[in-house]
Amino acid sequence: MSGLKEKAGDRFVALDSPFNHCEQGKIVIPRMRVEPSIDNEEQHIAEMAAFFRKQVESKKHLGMLVLFASGRAMQRFLDYVTDLRLMLLVQGDQPRYRLVELHRKRVANGERSVLVGLQSFAEGLDFER
Repeated sequence: MSGLKEKAGDRFVALDSPFNHCEQGKIVIPRMRVEPSIDNEEQHIAEMAAFFRKQVESKKHLGMLVLFASGRAMQRFLDYVTDLRLMLLVQGDQPRYRLVELHRKRVANGERSVLVGLQSFAEGLDFER
């Protein structure tokens, strides 16, 4: 639970989310042939970049968020998709608020947009449909 010691009279409440996740987004977790281990990192990132490229080419998703566990993995991914770099809004290129603002504008204008960052980049993100 919280890691705090329970005391008599404490109560725990589960609250519903104010967001309609089913209609506001889609989580895509592809089946990968290569495990994401340190020994297979390069092959895994190459496979991930190929999957990402197919998603972009399919034009099924107007806005995307791609997250990484490490800066090294993110940079290696970016090395595989240099030809798509202009459509990518990458953490570290500009302040976070500016990247999110650009992403919102692009999507609102019907343009495809991809936010790329580390896992912590997604904390507190709230996109309207």
